[in-house]
Amino acid sequence: MRCKVFSALLLLFVTAVVQAATKRLFLYVNNNDFENSVSGFEVLPNGTLRRLPGSPFPTGGLAGRTPNLNSIAVSKKGRMLFVTNNMDNTLSGFYIQSDGSLRRFAVVSTGGMSPTGVVSNKRGTRVLVANTGSDNIAVFEVANGQIRPVAGSPFAASNGPVGLVLNKPGTVLFCSNQFTSGVSSFSVDSSGRVKLIGTFPTLGLQQQGLALQRKGALLYVTGMASNTVSVLSVDLNTGQMKLVEGAPFYTDGDKPLDVAVEPGGRFVYVSNSNSGTITAYETVQGGGLRKLQGSPFLATGVGPAGMVFDSSGSLLFVVNGGFGGSKDVSVYKRDSSGRLQPVGSPISTGSIGIPSGITLVELD
Repeated sequence: MRCKVFSALLLLFVTAVVQAATKRLFLYVNNNDFENSVSGFEVLPNGTLRRLPGSPFPTGGLAGRTPNLNSIAVSKKGRMLFVTNNMDNTLSGFYIQSDGSLRRFAVVSTGGMSPTGVVSNKRGTRVLVANTGSDNIAVFEVANGQIRPVAGSPFAASNGPVGLVLNKPGTVLFCSNQFTSGVSSFSVDSSGRVKLIGTFPTLGLQQQGLALQRKGALLYVTGMASNTVSVLSVDLNTGQMKLVEGAPFYTDGDKPLDVAVEPGGRFVYVSNSNSGTITAYETVQGGGLRKLQGSPFLATGVGPAGMVFDSSGSLLFVVNGGFGGSKDVSVYKRDSSGRLQPVGSPISTGSIGIPSGITLVELD
């Protein structure tokens, strides 16, 4: 009996080791080029990047060569990637192949103007898009290689919706607003219809990047015109929000575009696109932020914009496509104190666009 138990445990251990060894991490960037494309990279074990064969992959849409943050999203379970094209007002869908390469399966109209932020539910069966220029949110169902708008889409939103994040069940949507000093929340019903819950003040100006720390129920949003990051405590079931004490917090940098929270929730980072720096904070009791000593830190590329952490929180990837950006991707290793150290040199996206949307997916 003991031998059988031992053999079963050994088999589980070996299987876990093999699965861990076969997992591959891929990084994607929306190049926001006129003839738009997505650059794809494999993340090597040492954290450096290798451009995928065939990259950049054409989206079939047109973009405007202006920073288009939050404009790319993945569904790991559905093995799909979605990209907005803000010049011809379209959404592109791709299948992610086992080697990380992309195969486009659809390009559809968003029904609005200047689409920016895009978010997918976990299964990849529903996609939501922020149409910044027409103040509405488009909702699509994805099935059988087709992307179709739900009945009534697009739905009215606040003034200048930009970034989107969903709660885990996909029933509450949070949205940063470019032209109001607030963030909005919406209910999403079973048919995909979106209804405004409320717009809550951030005391920042020209909201851009948005990040949700689900474990602590905290929402972070950058104020590009006020050089701030606001923190709001949120009810993930009702969508109600309120500013934490001391918010907003100044970045000591210029034109902050994006915000990223390491998975453990202890450290928060903001990309200051115009000053070429990254501000690093440690969270304090109550949800407030305290800048790390020496922060903000000099970025290795020009115009740091979109940011994303790997699942371990040890690697931070930053695409340098903000104002006057260098059109490449930097990698940083985060130590236990929250400080960032560059990993190698930035790698070019291979595009002349203005890349600012970035995402990661880990495939088994």
